[in-house]
Amino acid sequence: MRIVTFWCALFLISAVAGIATANTDADSLARKLSERSLDAALAQLDQETATVAVEAATELGRRYFEAQRPADAVAAVEYAVERGRTEPSSEPYGNALQMLGVIRYQSGQIREAMGMMKQAGDAFAAAGAVEQELLARFTLSNFQHGYGMLQAALSSVNQVLEREKHITDDMLLADILAEAAMLRYKLGRMEEIPELLDRAEEIYADSGDADGLGRVYRTYGNYHIGLESPQTAIEYYERAAEQYEKSGNPHGYANTSFNLGLTYVNLRRPGIAVEYLENAIENFAGIGSRAGAGMAGTELGRVLLQLGRLDEAEQMVSQAIDHLRASQSMRRLAQAYVVHGVVHEAREDLGEAERAYQDAINLYEDLGIEHEAEGVRAHLDRVQTQRLEQQTI
Repeated sequence: MRIVTFWCALFLISAVAGIATANTDADSLARKLSERSLDAALAQLDQETATVAVEAATELGRRYFEAQRPADAVAAVEYAVERGRTEPSSEPYGNALQMLGVIRYQSGQIREAMGMMKQAGDAFAAAGAVEQELLARFTLSNFQHGYGMLQAALSSVNQVLEREKHITDDMLLADILAEAAMLRYKLGRMEEIPELLDRAEEIYADSGDADGLGRVYRTYGNYHIGLESPQTAIEYYERAAEQYEKSGNPHGYANTSFNLGLTYVNLRRPGIAVEYLENAIENFAGIGSRAGAGMAGTELGRVLLQLGRLDEAEQMVSQAIDHLRASQSMRRLAQAYVVHGVVHEAREDLGEAERAYQDAINLYEDLGIEHEAEGVRAHLDRVQTQRLEQQTI
């Protein structure tokens, strides 16, 4: 996903949705108010019509962010949303909801963010702003993907693709195609992936977008993993790494190192896998991606477990759990709990193993991933049986 930081998301939305240019009067008002205190600015906005107030407050929030006044920025956008509720079927209200949804997502209020982005899409739809609606739906799919709601994310991005004739920005279309391909891979729906990736690759190549090409090649690597062709996958991952180095994208490079690590695990070459996973953790940590560091740390814990380095494995997975809790990457957190349970089992700490498996089951159930929960129940039953046998003896 490209929406990986607050600023990236905020300015993507600002650029495509045209928050700052919808009404020149509102823009001019926001420019004047940005020099005042928040209380004074909101008092002035109280005197304006709802439409002007919503547009100006949203733009004011953006200007406050640029001026490094984040608390005032959040308050201004929250004000815009509240004033906008009187005119819910409008572009200004959609813009305000969209920006506040991004803010909520970046502050860890994921479910609230998803609700706001859905409302933004509905507001744009009611106002007949089709392309802005589709951007909101696509952003919602990004939020759902990051949270671990893969089926919901696929449904959201499919709704966007069904109406792609309304998308005039080719780069946005390429991002949507690449996202749709990645979600299909994660859900095991392989048949449509090549067509989606080939279309995205053509757009990225025509524009010289190395970052986009890296994403396409990394997803193609995943695709060949799904086809059980690891050597071909490695070739694609290496091509992806080259593109990410060219574009200077440490997040993409870290993801590719992670994928290479997993591939070498499957090839039963754990020594090489450890190097790539450690590299992934280092790069994720360097850019402040706790979700990425937690994801890579979980897999490194698996490898250390295979190598019999149980103390290191337990420490690594514990750190991964801390990272994933903080980032609210809930599906990955559930996976980390499972690995933690396996490590505790190997250390014959059955009480901790039972707790870890139960935590994983609870999360999977909350995410609606019942088949994953059912798989963990087998682990839980085994541990509970062992504990009962110990108590009987």
